[in-house]
Amino acid sequence: MNGKRSVHYFADGQKQADGRWKWVCDGGVDSDPSHAPGPSVPVVLLPAGDARAIGPAVAMQQVKAAELALATWARADVAAAYGAALAADAYMQGSNLAPATSPAAVAAELATRSKAIDFAPLGGSAAKAGDLAWTYGEARWTGGRGYYVRIWQRRASAWKIVFDQIVDVPPPPAKP
Repeated sequence: MNGKRSVHYFADGQKQADGRWKWVCDGGVDSDPSHAPGPSVPVVLLPAGDARAIGPAVAMQQVKAAELALATWARADVAAAYGAALAADAYMQGSNLAPATSPAAVAAELATRSKAIDFAPLGGSAAKAGDLAWTYGEARWTGGRGYYVRIWQRRASAWKIVFDQIVDVPPPPAKP
């Protein structure tokens, strides 16, 4: 490494039965380092979600339905699909742009993505209270493929994506 920041990453941990935390997801994308926060920048917390306890099983059932709706719509219109699923304060990354943290930046990030994406969920889990869930899966589009990870939060109106990341998988090298 050259000592310069060039990647924005996402990591998710899950508390184990013995009380220790273990990583369950870790991914990053090469992006514009000019907006990378330094170590002194405070962590931004999500606003409180819907506090009605529904439990993780019900939460995952609802989030899977939201994922299916997003995936169905994204096969034809990615921007519209995300428009319906993203929270107004969502954080999005995947291209070489700085992570999107405003509606204008989200629109710019979405403009870098294929107009149609086939999302195939692979898994995820929900918090005990049922107010947050994370999902991951495979994404395929014309000319490319990758993996996604999302954090969903239960808000008063519905489940909304508060974080979305797509990591491209480079094509395999051509065989000689």
